[in-house]
Amino acid sequence: MFKPSVDISAKDIEYLISVEVPGVEEKDIKLEIKDHTLVISGEKKQEKEDKEEHHYRVERSYGCFQRVLAIPEDASTEEINASFKNGVLSITLPRRELPNRKAKQIEIKKAS
Repeated sequence: MFKPSVDISAKDIEYLISVEVPGVEEKDIKLEIKDHTLVISGEKKQEKEDKEEHHYRVERSYGCFQRVLAIPEDASTEEINASFKNGVLSITLPRRELPNRKAKQIEIKKAS
């Protein structure tokens, strides 16, 4: 199974996700948001198959792939953007400000 490499980074204003998918065409990639996860799926197709050719070693991977990434709480999924260039899928998720949540102090009692 083909498993694309993923780089994830964060800036103050956005999350950046880069997915290496060499040999995959843009039309063969699908992006979905499900239950606060980002699902990246697709298929790397073999160009041609020669029945008369004898393969002694095949290192390239082909087939379907899927990567599932948890979306951070402060990411704005409504404004997600994706672009594809030179075998790299680039995804940006803007960050939004979350309301300040007060921490609740919990008293620690002495065990009896």
